[in-house]
Amino acid sequence: MNTQSLEPLSIGILIILSIALYYQVFLLLVFLGRKPSPLTQKLSSASLPSVTIVIPCYNEESTIANCIASVLALTYPQEKLNIVVVDDGSQDGSIEALRNSTHQERVLVIQKENGGKYTALNIAIPNITTDIVGTLDADSFVHPEALIRMVEKFADPRVMAVTPALKIHNTKGFFGRLQQTEYTLAIFIRNVLASLDAIHVTPGPFSLFRKEVFNKIGLYKKAHDAEDLEFALRMQLHHMKIANAHNAYVYTVSPATIVSLFRQRLRWTLGFLHNMIDYLPSLFRLKYGNLGMFVLPSSLLALGASVLMIWHLGRGVVSIVDQQLLKFSAVGASLPSLSLPSSELFFYINTSPMIFLVLTAMALTVALILIGKNLSGNEPLRMGILYFLFLYGFIALTWYLSAAVRTLFMRKTIHWK
Repeated sequence: MNTQSLEPLSIGILIILSIALYYQVFLLLVFLGRKPSPLTQKLSSASLPSVTIVIPCYNEESTIANCIASVLALTYPQEKLNIVVVDDGSQDGSIEALRNSTHQERVLVIQKENGGKYTALNIAIPNITTDIVGTLDADSFVHPEALIRMVEKFADPRVMAVTPALKIHNTKGFFGRLQQTEYTLAIFIRNVLASLDAIHVTPGPFSLFRKEVFNKIGLYKKAHDAEDLEFALRMQLHHMKIANAHNAYVYTVSPATIVSLFRQRLRWTLGFLHNMIDYLPSLFRLKYGNLGMFVLPSSLLALGASVLMIWHLGRGVVSIVDQQLLKFSAVGASLPSLSLPSSELFFYINTSPMIFLVLTAMALTVALILIGKNLSGNEPLRMGILYFLFLYGFIALTWYLSAAVRTLFMRKTIHWK
């Protein structure tokens, strides 16, 4: 290895990439070394808690009816299940779709002027009297067993909230398969974070809370249009346990184009970075446990490592191609013989520590995805893993860099719709 090639920037990338790799190994070891979960307590119909599911809606004409239909199809005592839809000033036919629903008598509809998702949630929650409050995005659909599997987690009196396993509804095409793999990896990560008491997002597509949570720590905040992340952080800072039900499936409609995907992920990344700034005092604080000491700092480092690694790989691909062309030219512009001795073979192979770390990280990523696949019901990923490994990083670089620039110089967020 040519030590002169290790510029200060490359050394910094190696350090950050090593830390990100350590994060992957740590998650894998936690998963493999944890104690078997106790059998989930099955609850009788009489002992099931009452639930109200709040569905904030903004311009969801094409999905709101199917969303409500999926809630009504839940295997849960209907007398203990309430549905509240809050229309946040939709400009399309969402209200007409609600009025034309065959089940409109079972759904309470609240209309308000547009003010953002958090205002839609906050107008309904104070008036809820049921034991459990659920939030469900209007472009998501719940599996019939999702609610009962999540509610069973509340048999542990320490559990204050429960998150599901999120899946992609529209898995066809390049972007669908790419995001299906990404969400499968997220199922594994969220399951491990739950065992560390370090879940830092209660996702909008479906999350359940004890009603007392809102009484104790307040309602949702604007939170840079990442209210589900901020609320989970606030719960964690109040030492409220958030559990995960990896077998409770919720399907969400994913962006189908590069433009819509970029806009969604830019909003998510901006929300994460801005909330990290707001919650900076929680970093490296022992009183906040694994979340403050490990998960949040590692997430920030992993984000930085992703940007630097992808940037370096882009430069490296160009450099390697250029070097190999020169080498082949030097030996007569002919392909190397299959009988090359090993000493000559390494002449054509880049054996830098950067490449080693990247290949190791890719292998670990595949392993974590496969574990997530097993947790989520072994749905086929097809070409999704290859798309994710070799293309996702370069696509993600666009919103990572854009979010970093906006955070550093503009500190502006993007509206939820």
